[in-house]
Amino acid sequence: MAEMRDFSLLAAQVRAARGLLGWTQGYLAEGVGVSRPTIMDFESGKREPHPATLSVLMSELAAAGIVFTERGVEFRKWPARPYVPTGIKQKMPRPVRLEKAVGTRKTIKKLTLVPTKR
Repeated sequence: MAEMRDFSLLAAQVRAARGLLGWTQGYLAEGVGVSRPTIMDFESGKREPHPATLSVLMSELAAAGIVFTERGVEFRKWPARPYVPTGIKQKMPRPVRLEKAVGTRKTIKKLTLVPTKR
């Protein structure tokens, strides 16, 4: 019975960690490499995830700055930049076409004028 309580606490901590990070169940699931229902079932206490899945899940949350404590969860530190779980496919930024980035001389002059006090 103590195992079930520990499992329930861990499920609540994962839910709280997601909340701190602003992650959805789907986002965490994609990052861990499982389905969204797996995360839903774990957080609701319906089933315990496979130990390997739980290990990846905990590693991803820890890498994002989450620390699991007896009281719940907290940030170890605020990440300098948002952490993206390893399983998330990163989109490459679209290149900007140079001719679209270059304005006319008149427009550039207007944008670079420094207002003076009269």
